Order: sequence, then structure tokens, then C-alpha cells
Amino acid sequence: MGDEWHAIHAQDLLQHCSAAVRSTTNLIINNMMNITFELRAAYCLAGVEIPIILSQENKEENGEKYDERCKIFNTKFRFMPAAIVLCTTAEQVSVAVKFTSKLALPLRVRSGGHDHEGECSGTDTILLDLSKMNMVTIDGKDKKAEADSKPRLVLIQPGTPFKKLTTELAEKDLMIPHG
Repeated sequence: MGDEWHAIHAQDLLQHCSAAVRSTTNLIINNMMNITFELRAAYCLAGVEIPIILSQENKEENGEKYDERCKIFNTKFRFMPAAIVLCTTAEQVSVAVKFTSKLALPLRVRSGGHDHEGECSGTDTILLDLSKMNMVTIDGKDKKAEADSKPRLVLIQPGTPFKKLTTELAEKDLMIPHG
């Protein structure tokens, strides 16, 4: 078998692979077009309040919000998630994680939004945006309380920006190490 035979079969193989990739890509795109509906259904079935879900398919109803939420700290990267789920409760996060796991969809999580390399997002992924989960709760005694008082407990939700956290801690004479 000469080089000519290999060249012809390599070209046939390349065309076959290209067709398979196009077919797979179309299947993924078609499945992603229903992602908002399927996510909403998953929340209904779980009996959990439906969070805001932004996607390219519902861009007309959400205006610029999808494009704005696609942006990440590092402007070198531009990702287009299949859906952005703005969770406000742990139950909403749980439903989204189970949903993506069952369907083997890629999942990314954005908390405060500060990610140098852009790993918090991706194209054709489900992006859990936790920025609305940004409460800081401080329990316990003030620092002026007696020495044997119970330790202070600080609960920090995952979407809390660092500046907000340090400001609220400072108001209670608390701090965390950082650099």
C-alpha cells in the first residue's frame, strides 16, 4: 500500500471525523437549548424555589443580564455558559449539582467572582453563580466580654466578596489573615 492509498484514506477518515464532530456539536447545542426548561423542571420536582436562570435561549427576556454575568475578573477570557443559575439558598445549589451530575454536564462555581485564570466559568457549562449568597453572620460575645465567654462564631456565605467580609469583621474588632 503506497502513500497515495494512505492519503486517500486519511482524507476519508478526516471527513468522517469532521461529520461526527459536527453531529455531536449539534446534539450538544440542541440539548443546551432546552437547559433552562429542564433546570426549572428539576427545581419544581424537588419542591425548591426556582432561582433566576440566565441563558442564551432566554436572552430576550433577561436583557443584558446574561452578557453581564458571563464576564469574569480576567477580561482575557470570554466564556458563554449554557446556563447561569443565580442561587440564593443551599437547596438551590443542591438541586443544580444533582441535575448536572445526572446529565453529566460540566459544572462551574463562581463565588466572589475573583479568579485570575477563569476556572470559575466555561463555555457550554452550567455556571452556579453564588454572588447572591453573601451574608456574614457574627455570633458570640464582643472582645470586651469576660475571658471565659464562649468563642465567637462567624458564618460566611460562599458569595461574600473579600472586601465586604473584612469590613464586617473589622466592625466587630475581628480579622482574618490575608495578604
